[in-house]
Amino acid sequence: MVRHKSFSLARETPDEAAFEMEAMDYDFHLFTDLDTGRDSVIYRAGPTGY
Repeated sequence: MVRHKSFSLARETPDEAAFEMEAMDYDFHLFTDLDTGRDSVIYRAGPTGY
């Protein structure tokens, strides 16, 4: 038996994705860019930001 989990990425702006990442205390966040429709990732880049 093998488990497989799939889900759709949230369609949001990079600012919304950054807010959600901070709120959930994630190190990265996968999302679909609302403007371009492309799959994207935002991640922590050390103490200076994203």
